[in-house]
Amino acid sequence: MKEFERIEKRFKELRNWLLELQSEDPHADRDDEHDSHNLGLIDLHEIKLAFFALAQERDRLRAERDDARQRLCKVVGDNRDMWGEDVAKEYGWDCFKEATG
Repeated sequence: MKEFERIEKRFKELRNWLLELQSEDPHADRDDEHDSHNLGLIDLHEIKLAFFALAQERDRLRAERDDARQRLCKVVGDNRDMWGEDVAKEYGWDCFKEATG
């Protein structure tokens, strides 16, 4: 299971748990937006949206970083009479590996 699938599953579990708590609470009001259960559901949804937005930004920044590393490896490799892959290995970078999706 991939990272996002695992996290999406966990968000669903938490949502279902909150809904179950709400259904068992005799004082809960599904129609009241200020009901603590509804507020929890709203907070959970907002956290989920923020998490996925940050994960997308992380992925974008990683791709940008990897592109910069590849460019650096090429320039340094050309100037040091060594292959860019050697430069990547020297720094412990995996920027020359194929993307695994």
